[in-house]
Amino acid sequence: MKKLCTGLLLVVFLLAGCAPQQPPVTSTAPQSSDRTTPSATTASATTTTTQATPELPSALAEQPEAGEHPIKVYVVEEKKIVEMPVEEYLYGVVAGEMRSDWPQEALRAQAVVARTFLLYFLDHHDGSMYEGADISTDVAECQAYNAEGINDSIRQAVNDTRGMALCYDGQYINAWFHSCAGGKTATAPEGLNYKEENPPYIQVVDSPEEEAPAEFLEWEGAFEEDAVEEALEQMGVNAELTSVSIAKRGPSGRCTQLEIGGKLVSCVELRTALDPKAFRSTQLTSVSLEDGSLIVSGKGFGHGVGMSQWGAYTMAQQGEDYRSILAHYYVGAELVNAWE
Repeated sequence: MKKLCTGLLLVVFLLAGCAPQQPPVTSTAPQSSDRTTPSATTASATTTTTQATPELPSALAEQPEAGEHPIKVYVVEEKKIVEMPVEEYLYGVVAGEMRSDWPQEALRAQAVVARTFLLYFLDHHDGSMYEGADISTDVAECQAYNAEGINDSIRQAVNDTRGMALCYDGQYINAWFHSCAGGKTATAPEGLNYKEENPPYIQVVDSPEEEAPAEFLEWEGAFEEDAVEEALEQMGVNAELTSVSIAKRGPSGRCTQLEIGGKLVSCVELRTALDPKAFRSTQLTSVSLEDGSLIVSGKGFGHGVGMSQWGAYTMAQQGEDYRSILAHYYVGAELVNAWE
């Protein structure tokens, strides 16, 4: 039986916060001529850490060149298993999770996160949900994948961070990430309804996102009464949409519980059951009823846990490198060389 990780399952249910969110054409995504490439010395500097490098997952442990070891990836679009080296697989993941014309330091940060996410997955699962595969390109299971989006910038970001992963206390971290924190990140319990103790490296931090699209920074969603009551029924909550209010907030200020018709409802679960792309986050500024519909207003896009991709974009634009970006969002986690 597969050893399922609660945290990863929750990421599945909130994939709108992790899957790639393409900025609108009016966004200020950088053009290729705006990209800056740090010196080779910076890019290839040996990772220093006070922590021991974790053991590789069993799928990679016996390979002398783990990064070149082929893993079995079930490619959903092709409906078949394809073997590819780990680092080559990461090209497609970074291309699937972040725009290739974003700043190089943001791409590098995403590459480290993607590699760490993979290592954590392999460590906590006995293969993919697709029989015979180690992992898949199904966003319901793991990270997005876009082979057609791979370009030189993507390859450079992955190559420059080859083998680098994040660890804490001798273990690869659960490298959650999302699109936009709306100015402040969340703890795992409040953002993901995570039932285990909040990891020490996941803390509430300010997230600079001045470059994010306006509709991610402030938004409003409307949900008809029938849709809300159907979602509540799916959640096993017997309540009518006669009243609504924010009953409880978490450490970052996100709504953790709503009161609907006199019943307490998990805000995370309701967001998932309704539409996580329209109900963009649980960082709510107001809730109300208008003409029988539920109106929610808020900030950010996604669950808010871990690295904000628009925060990484903004920090990179402000001159921060990928190490600073990762240190900001994964507090106390350190970079290790999983392989050379």
